[in-house]
Amino acid sequence: MHSGIHLLGQDRPDLYEGGNPEEFSDLHPAWRRDMAALAPWARLESPDVVPGETTLLWQGRTPEGTGTLLACRACASSQDAAFALVQTGALPLWGGLVAGVQSSGRGQLRRVWVSGPGNVHLSVRWPLPFGADQAWNPILSLAVGSALAEALNGMDVPVQLKWPNDILWQEHKVGGVLLEDRAGELVVGIGLNLDLAPPVEALREGHAVPAASFRDMGSNYSPLTLAWALVNRMQISYLNTLRRTAPNDFLHSLSCRLAWMGRMVCLDHGQERVCGTMQGLAGDGGLILLTGEGSRVFHSGSVTPVERVRGI
Repeated sequence: MHSGIHLLGQDRPDLYEGGNPEEFSDLHPAWRRDMAALAPWARLESPDVVPGETTLLWQGRTPEGTGTLLACRACASSQDAAFALVQTGALPLWGGLVAGVQSSGRGQLRRVWVSGPGNVHLSVRWPLPFGADQAWNPILSLAVGSALAEALNGMDVPVQLKWPNDILWQEHKVGGVLLEDRAGELVVGIGLNLDLAPPVEALREGHAVPAASFRDMGSNYSPLTLAWALVNRMQISYLNTLRRTAPNDFLHSLSCRLAWMGRMVCLDHGQERVCGTMQGLAGDGGLILLTGEGSRVFHSGSVTPVERVRGI
């Protein structure tokens, strides 16, 4: 038994065998299907996820029958909850937490992430590179984002990676990746607009592209089933990349697959807006733009196709 987390099914087998949590039934029809498909479930109570509160979690079995799958109906942030579970020892490497809804979901630069029921809000405990693999650390976000895009394409979801870590379908944002390292523990957050995409008026001012959902592209995946198929595929893709590919070779290959490669784009970098042709990626993962002043490398910023930028 883990410190701070109690698996009720250990002393009440009836709570595990055939368990199908009813508390998820009103979230979304897709959740209802998933909870039935991945039963039996065990109830867990962890007072550490939210300080001073007891949070009810459920542990199910992945479709492949292995791995750790935790689900909660609602939380402030799946990232914060996952880190709390890591601290208790309840979330092993490649284990994850899927939240039905989030009240304080976040993306890059702590921007608000709209977290509607029926979408994917997944946080996975991810291994940090060690030994010779530490050369990947500066480009880890790109490696994870590439693994997600590759996994989705392998499931007939045609997407591209938008530098540095957004997922696009037909130049619409359908998801994103957030990496957070706390005291040497890495948790990867994955948000996907499975059923619901925020309307234009709900997007931040100056957003690069409109949002879309998997439903818009005709995909009928459900949150838990998709989340765990992705974890399995991403794990294989990521580990194979680290074992078989040098960082520079990976960056060259990824450059060819980035959204808007070879096109004119504008990059908003702090108070500066720079326009130029996307040339590829530098050795540290920075974006190379060919501007009127020559090639420049950027390590942060929001990229937008030049035709979408007002006032150009």
